[in-house]
Parts: sequence; structure tokens; C-alpha cells
Amino acid sequence: TEMVIDEAYEPLKTVARNTAIVSGLALTLMLYLSIILSRNWTRPMEQLAQASIKVAEGDLSVRMSENQRKDELGTLTRQFNNMVKAIEVSRHKLKISHNRLIQSEKMAAIGELVTGIVHEMRNPLSVIKMNLNLVKRKSSYSQDVDPVAAEQLELASLEADQLEKMLTELLDYSKPITLVRKNITLRKIVEKSLRTIEQPAKDANVEVVFKTPETSELGIFADETTLNVLMVNLILNAIQASEANSQVELSCNIRQENLFIKVMDVGIGMSEIVKARILDPFFTTREKGTGLGLSNVKKIVELYGGKISIESGEMKGTTFEIELTNILNHG
Repeated sequence: TEMVIDEAYEPLKTVARNTAIVSGLALTLMLYLSIILSRNWTRPMEQLAQASIKVAEGDLSVRMSENQRKDELGTLTRQFNNMVKAIEVSRHKLKISHNRLIQSEKMAAIGELVTGIVHEMRNPLSVIKMNLNLVKRKSSYSQDVDPVAAEQLELASLEADQLEKMLTELLDYSKPITLVRKNITLRKIVEKSLRTIEQPAKDANVEVVFKTPETSELGIFADETTLNVLMVNLILNAIQASEANSQVELSCNIRQENLFIKVMDVGIGMSEIVKARILDPFFTTREKGTGLGLSNVKKIVELYGGKISIESGEMKGTTFEIELTNILNHG
């Protein structure tokens, strides 16, 4: 049988042609898949690089979309977001520490100035008070004392006492405070504080009630002096804000090794403007006073690493809650 060569090779040519077509299609498909896979990897990497540049420039609000990826790129994206978040938290803490350092330096400078002024003013004030007492003593033995002069003399003596009290508060505020912690019972602090404010409460006709007597035997690890100053200032502030025949409540609780002190009154309350500034040094809404009582409270709370919460509204009373950390008895 005879067959033309071209006819004999025709099936082979068809197979070769089909093989070439299939190979071309396979190569095209592989190239297309390679491009897609490459973009799927390179685009997030480019985005990650751009995000890194923004973070380096100081923009810590940058976050990468994680898209629930389970591969290495997803892990890298999540770690990047965690890193940026950690940097943001660290920067915030550093900013707070920096502001506190600046505030401490300012207060140290003010403290030095105040200390010098107070010492210079106390000497002439002592002379004034001594002479006022001499005049009062002499007038008490006199039979023909002018009532008006006697009243003016008593007023001058009271104002001198008030001035001395203000100078003492200024001097106390300017002194650095060092915590000397020891194991004591909460009852000791509360009883001492209530004795201190007993007379001012009577003068104002305000009843001070300790609402949690069951906690008084709890042992705490604290500085007795500073804790007493803290409670007294809080209670006195509540008394001064209260009307006659009202009540001030003091309560103490311990939760998770932290001591919570709450002082609540039903007095005139505070506006939002006053509330925002009530802890500032020398800020006061009263005619008499230095505005240092609550500032001293803030100073002490910061030494304990605690915080202050204030709830108040005009004519709705005020509640101060103090949280002091690591306060349990360590004995």
C-alpha cells in the first residue's frame, strides 16, 4: 500500500498542533495565576511598607486590614497592628509621664517660692497676733471699753488666725510628701479623722456618718498621716458644701487589694466648669480659703498610684470616690 508522506505525518502534525495549543494555554494560565498570586502577596507588602513609613513619620493611627488571613502574611499583618498599638500606648504613657514631670517641676518651683514667702510673712504675723492678744487682754480688764473697738479688735484677731491658717496650708502644700507605710487598722484612721472634723461639723450643724463600720477592723498597709489628711480634707469639703441639718456619708471598702474611700454630701453640688477645675491648686469657690485642700488630696492619691472619681450636679450633691492601690495589710 502506498501513502503520501504528508498524509502519513498528518496525524502527528495534528497531535503536535494540539500539544502546542494546550501548552500555550497552560503557559498563559500559569502566567495569569502567577500574576494574581504575585499581586496577592506584593500588594499587601507594598501597603505594609507604606504603613511603616507613616508610622516612622509619627502617624500611629495607621492600621492594616487583616482580612482574616491564616498564612504568614496574615500573621505579619496582625503583628504589625499589635506593634503599632503598643507604640501608641507607650507614647501615651510617656506623654502622661512627661506632663507629670513638668507639673512636678512647676510645683517644686512654686513650693520653693511659697516656702520663702510664708517664712517671711509668719514673723510679722506673729508680732501682729501677739500685740492683738496683749490689747485684748488689757481691754478685758478695762471698765470702759468701746463696744465697737472691741468688736473690731475681735475681727482683727479672727482674720489674723485665718491668715495664719492659710499660710500653714500653703507651707504644708509646698512640702514634699514621702509615704511611710506600715500595717494599721482602718478603724484607727477613720476614728482620728472623725475626731478632727467633729467641731467643724457641729459648727455647721452637719452630721457625719460612717456607713461601713464592718470594714473598720480591716488591716491596711498605708501611711497614717497622709491617709488622715486625705479623709479630713474630703469630709471638710463635704461639710462646707452642705446645708445645715444635712448629712455627710463616709464609707470605706476594699476590692482586689485596693482601698475605696467614698464621701458623699447632699449639698449645693458643682457645675461642669467647677468640677473640671476643683482639683487645681489655689482654685476655690469660697470667699475664704486657699483652694489647696482637694489639691492635697490629689497629691496624696497620686503618691499611692490611685485615682479620683467625682460625681456632682448643681443642687444634687457631690460624691468623691478615691481608689488607692495595693493597700492591704502586708503583715
